Amino acid sequence: MTTVIDRPTPKSVGKTAYERYRRKQIAYGRWQRWADPEPVREHILALRRNGVGRDTLGRLAAVDDSHISKIACRRVTKVTIDVAERILAVTNPKPHVVDATGARRRLQALGAIGWDQSTLGPRIGWQVGAINLIVRGRRTRIEQATNERIHQMYEELSATPAPDGYASKVARRAAQRNGWVPPLAWDDDTIDDPHAQPNLGDPTGDLVDEVAVRRALAGDRIRLTPAEKVHAFRAGYTAGMTTNAIAAALHLSGSKIQQLAAAAKTA
Repeated sequence: MTTVIDRPTPKSVGKTAYERYRRKQIAYGRWQRWADPEPVREHILALRRNGVGRDTLGRLAAVDDSHISKIACRRVTKVTIDVAERILAVTNPKPHVVDATGARRRLQALGAIGWDQSTLGPRIGWQVGAINLIVRGRRTRIEQATNERIHQMYEELSATPAPDGYASKVARRAAQRNGWVPPLAWDDDTIDDPHAQPNLGDPTGDLVDEVAVRRALAGDRIRLTPAEKVHAFRAGYTAGMTTNAIAAALHLSGSKIQQLAAAAKTA
């Protein structure tokens, strides 16, 4: 978890002492009102993976849950230090057992790109039968440590389709038969949210909105379909943008841009 910013708050020292501290910092030219939202976003996503949803976090941090959602989705470019401190101060109240939604979606997504359960099991120390209980939704709660191992495995494999072979073909067929979606259909801020739906794009094909792609590459926060994300990566790369520059423009994490790079090569 991210470390809480070390400075007094109205709650910790009282309103009078806090106001005295604030005036002194302003006089010294050291007062900072705004905080970098990225560590706060990472903390929100980590809490979500560990079973602390938006509503619960909002109640514990005394922050409106819609504002928490905007931070998680990168719809704000800065947050006040007060809000940052309150969110960062929240730790996981259920450290042992967490919701399995994110784990299930990650395992299903890996199956959609050919990773079979007999290959995935040894990576997290589980038998195939136990993994299947999560994948099929028959096990809805898992240990936090297991959830973190699945998350780490997903970060390592989600950008790399499984090698061709019988096992990968069976895994892909099972995913297609059950409607499991690939990694590109999920964003970092939606995959652990039980209420979120995958972004499947146009149901009749891989239509691309060129205007949306251009706006996204210009840095606008546009929600792109999987096909548009791949197209944006290719367009940016062709225009001479580095992978890091494309990731920054599209507001994507390192693992997500790796998924796009892999999809752009194979599509």
